[in-house]
Amino acid sequence: MSAANDWPFDRWLKIAVHVLRISPSEFWAMSLIEWHMLTAREAQTLRRESLTELQTQFPDEKDL
Repeated sequence: MSAANDWPFDRWLKIAVHVLRISPSEFWAMSLIEWHMLTAREAQTLRRESLTELQTQFPDEKDL
């Protein structure tokens, strides 16, 4: 394996765009820590439907 193949960014970008539906610009703006938190096994249990439910139950407060 060459040094160029040691970096997993191409694979990660495909996961971000096709699985997590993150835009390429959002992916490249992330830190490695953010990527790890987003893709950690524990974080994968929160699906889009669950997030939508949480957003409905706990909407962002509007600035007054």
